[in-house]
Amino acid sequence: MEKFTYLGSNMTYDLDCLKEIVVRMAKAMANLKALDKIWKSKAITLETKLSILKTCVFSTMLYSCET
Repeated sequence: MEKFTYLGSNMTYDLDCLKEIVVRMAKAMANLKALDKIWKSKAITLETKLSILKTCVFSTMLYSCET
């Protein structure tokens, strides 16, 4: 088998993780763009915005990095 998906991560026979990194970064950027209204809102504090960034964007990008 050259490639298979395990727990949402793409595993290859040569352990090349470049494709997986690109996919994770694209998903994180999509999450960042989806929260555009929050970033532009003046009613939401900076602390809350940073908390949302850590929870929604960074966790998506770092998911399965231990694999």
